[in-house]
Amino acid sequence: MEKHTLSEIKVGVFVVVGILVLAVSILLLGGDRMFLTSKYQLKARFPQVQGLSRGSVVSLAGFPIGNVGKIEFEPDSLSLIVYLDIDQDFQNRITEGALASVKTQGALGDKYVFIEPGPIGGKPLLEGQLISASDEGDFIDVITEKSKDLSTVVDVVNETHTLLKALNKDGNSALFMHQAVGMTQEMKSFLVEARKLVKDIRGQDENDAKLKQSLTHLSNILEKIDRGEGSLGALVNDPSLHERLVSILGEQPRNKFLKPLIRGSIQKSENSK
Repeated sequence: MEKHTLSEIKVGVFVVVGILVLAVSILLLGGDRMFLTSKYQLKARFPQVQGLSRGSVVSLAGFPIGNVGKIEFEPDSLSLIVYLDIDQDFQNRITEGALASVKTQGALGDKYVFIEPGPIGGKPLLEGQLISASDEGDFIDVITEKSKDLSTVVDVVNETHTLLKALNKDGNSALFMHQAVGMTQEMKSFLVEARKLVKDIRGQDENDAKLKQSLTHLSNILEKIDRGEGSLGALVNDPSLHERLVSILGEQPRNKFLKPLIRGSIQKSENSK
């Protein structure tokens, strides 16, 4: 009986030792050796932790260096104090000027603490010190906060898709581009003609200098008329000539006598010829 009991004890001890060896081997092969290292603790103050919990990963520039120990409210404040249990080997990397923030990891939205290293050669943060923290969310948090604005963007994209779909229907887009090219060519021809006309007016083309001379001559004539030179200028600028013409031609009663007299004179002149 005693031998049977002793055998059971030996088997039990062997099983326990085997389980422990297997667990240690799994942890070592998996690269998780945190339980074998010494740690120190830092604190970070956040206005909100956005789903962060005890045991969440703490990473330094993306490399895991510890876990969240606990989270509690700061006395007489709405802020939260997050305790970070960090591997002692990385203490010289977390110097004054390091910045902690809460970020999202993976498609499942797991939260973790991301620490941006401080200046190399700076003074390391000691046990229990408060690390500077950023309250700005990551890309996922921004999308969540701007979900209403993003819905408007989605509506705009859908409307644009509908518009382009209607434009491309039955070859309308190709027809539109063909017409646009034609309009562009016509506009180009019009600009060439307009540029040529401007050159003609300015007299820059030697072969079309006559146009400039004609315009200059016409301008000189109009200036003379405006100054009252010549018969036409006197007629335009001297109101007394207008009154004399009215007195000669007269009003309606005078025209009855003047018109037959002029007509008769013209007939006599033609008969004499």
